Amino acid sequence: MSIDDRTEIEKKQILNSGAAVSLAAPCASRQVLAVLVAVNGRVFIGSNGKSRPTKTCPRKTLGFRRGEGWYLCREVCGQTGHAETNVLAKAGADACGATLYLINHDRACPDCKEAIRRAGVRRLVIVPPQELTSF
Repeated sequence: MSIDDRTEIEKKQILNSGAAVSLAAPCASRQVLAVLVAVNGRVFIGSNGKSRPTKTCPRKTLGFRRGEGWYLCREVCGQTGHAETNVLAKAGADACGATLYLINHDRACPDCKEAIRRAGVRRLVIVPPQELTSF
């Protein structure tokens, strides 16, 4: 089985399990889930969870454009980090050589890309919102 076949099978298993819907933490803007599948088969899950979620996104309320005002996620909503960095912290050394699935997002920010690279993640698979409806 090729690496692409294995990645596609893992992606379908993750999405069909309902994890993409049930485990993402509340965020008024977007619920993002990162699922890391380690070489040894262990699975780690991280989200853009917030300890103080709000009904409306403070960034949108204040008119910030996409990619701006992220400090409000931390200060107002209590976000501990992006889904990618949260899952890397949970996985520790198991991240090396792993595949990371970023679910319900269309890209990883530059800081997360760097953290993924430093952790030694072998492959990043982006599962954008429009793909979630096909499972």
